[in-house]
Amino acid sequence: VVIGSIDLKANHAIRQHVEIVSESQKYN
Repeated sequence: VVIGSIDLKANHAIRQHVEIVSESQKYN
């Protein structure tokens, strides 16, 4: 369960990072 929750947190962080990167690329 702990490993799964860490996995979910990492997955969410990666997804947020990808969204931020694609947002910044729109303005370039």
